[in-house]
Amino acid sequence: MEDKDKKQLSSTPKKHNAFVDWVNGEERPKEEKTVIRENIRRPKKEKKIDEIKNYKKFKKVYIGLAIAMCCAFIVLLLVAVNFDPSFGVIDAPTNNEVATKYIEDGVTDTGATNVIAGMILDYRAFDTLGESTVLFSAVAAVIILLRRDEEKRSAKEKTEFDAETATLKEETLTEEKYPQIDQSRVYISGLSAGSMNTTNAGLSDSKYFAAAAGHSGPFGASELNKKAVAENKDKYDMPIIYFTGDGDEYCKGAFDTTESNGGLQVAQLYQELNDMEVTQLEDVLEADAYLYGVPWTKRYTIEPTAENIAKIDVGAMENAKGVEISMARIYGWGHWNYTPDAKLMWEFMSKYARDVNTGETIRLDKQTPETPTNPDQKPSDSNEPTKTPAKNDTVTSTTTNVKTGDSTQVMPLAVFACLSALAFILVVKKSKKNN
Repeated sequence: MEDKDKKQLSSTPKKHNAFVDWVNGEERPKEEKTVIRENIRRPKKEKKIDEIKNYKKFKKVYIGLAIAMCCAFIVLLLVAVNFDPSFGVIDAPTNNEVATKYIEDGVTDTGATNVIAGMILDYRAFDTLGESTVLFSAVAAVIILLRRDEEKRSAKEKTEFDAETATLKEETLTEEKYPQIDQSRVYISGLSAGSMNTTNAGLSDSKYFAAAAGHSGPFGASELNKKAVAENKDKYDMPIIYFTGDGDEYCKGAFDTTESNGGLQVAQLYQELNDMEVTQLEDVLEADAYLYGVPWTKRYTIEPTAENIAKIDVGAMENAKGVEISMARIYGWGHWNYTPDAKLMWEFMSKYARDVNTGETIRLDKQTPETPTNPDQKPSDSNEPTKTPAKNDTVTSTTTNVKTGDSTQVMPLAVFACLSALAFILVVKKSKKNN
């Protein structure tokens, strides 16, 4: 072998077997892998240039083929038009014996009094069958592709909803994220579908809310509601007030009936949750039918006035802790909010708070002043008697609120504004003087 060939062989990279090299105690050259990579890999810049060139070539070919196909299609249409008979020619297909055949012999041949039906379902039956098959196949394919397993979907959506709801609740009600919110006085309210969600949230998520208020929401006691009540009835109470019109198309079944209805079912669940006597269907009398069928322990009527144009019948029930449930009927009202009810809702909800540590519902308007627990503390020297808060008195919550800026002093801001205006005037005058 010549020296040149030997030199070429020696310069050729030697292939190594990693296992054999390890057994022989040899180390695999480290540069070999690097050299191979350098020979395989191409610079990014060069690769990008090649991609641009290929794209330009493809674009040219695509445009050329598109133009050629369009021209061919146009020529084909022009040729086909030349074979068509002239308009009005006696031997045109529109004037030949086919149409006459259908009209004259259609009834005899097909037995159909409708000529069109005879043509489609008899003379052209196979054609119609083919078209129907194509349409059926297309619809079936779309249904198959879009079909979802309802059980799997429901379970998946419920899991996702529960996870999202839990996350939302924790994010919404966390004291660290929103310290300006009084965690003990979070309320929930809604209209229509929002009202239905309000009544459901009051049953399933009692620990998050101090009170609830709903308006014109369809009722319904689901198995989830019943399960939530069974879990929460020994832990939490939930005050709620609810309004709806007796002309509401979604809630008509809640009035004037001694049968089981959505309003009665919801009232029963709240009675159970708040440790009240649960109204049974057999206990419902005709006198109770007009107000959800519940024999309320407290009833009162709000008569119409210039401001409150509608008559309202209200039924209420209170447990030993002072927690109330109340449901009202607005006479002559449909599926919409009744503005005066907003005031009544707030008056109801503002009476309650929830202890963030124990979850206990607190009736604020029935709180008594705290007595001193320190034996060394002396009573006040004041001769004024101790005042018991009345129903409408405001009672300060024990929860410390974070300052939100409502108490900001206006006077310093006004002084600062005046000084700024004065400085601006002086600057303008000085600039005019210099000019």
